[in-house]
Amino acid sequence: MELTKKQANVLFAVVMVGTMTFIMTGVNTFINAGYSLRLSAWMHNWIVAYVVALPIMMLLSKPLRKVISKYTKT
Repeated sequence: MELTKKQANVLFAVVMVGTMTFIMTGVNTFINAGYSLRLSAWMHNWIVAYVVALPIMMLLSKPLRKVISKYTKT
């Protein structure tokens, strides 16, 4: 199965946002819960962070790529 460039970019965003929010909310929940694992709080925080972060990533990734490409050697 081959993905188009657009499909690959969307898949990258979904996986990257999922991974980053999963790790960051886990660390944050662990610290805020007094260094104990509260799985239900972690999953709640992760879902909220994911729902917020994914649209932001989808909206900003293309404009940011354009800006960064102006400063990138080819």
